[in-house]
Amino acid sequence: LSIMELAAIQWALLTVFGIPALIPSMNSAVEELKQREFVTVATSIGAGPVRRFFVHILPHLWERLILLLSRETVAVLTLVGQLGIFNIFIGGTIFTPAPPLYHSKTNEWAGLLGQYRTHISGGTWWIGLFPLVGFMLLLLSFYLTSRGLQRKIHQTYHSVSHI
Repeated sequence: LSIMELAAIQWALLTVFGIPALIPSMNSAVEELKQREFVTVATSIGAGPVRRFFVHILPHLWERLILLLSRETVAVLTLVGQLGIFNIFIGGTIFTPAPPLYHSKTNEWAGLLGQYRTHISGGTWWIGLFPLVGFMLLLLSFYLTSRGLQRKIHQTYHSVSHI
């Protein structure tokens, strides 16, 4: 398989195995929205289930979906980094038997970290420093984006006092 085909298959597998964990939280959010007054009113005036979902429920789920996407991006990047430590690289692995080395086909950051982890104890520890810094900055930026979205959504929906 080509590098792009293999990377697409690996990302599809990560997606397929990650979706079952998201279903209960989205189901509870939809059930919570179904109990709100505007959905009850839409049901009483004759809106069908498709219209209720797309017009009344989905617009209220966008913030939660974006927040969930940013959180899952951090989780997937962490998983990719952990897989790189075990020489499983996104896009494929090239193995050379003598000496036994694993090389990332795509040279992604987690792959480079996994590739050079054996050099940490030697005198060339700095080789892995630049991919590590890049990967950590990427993780930090997605984490801070996730926290900012969470605070914004919390501020938007919890700033009004309840009567």
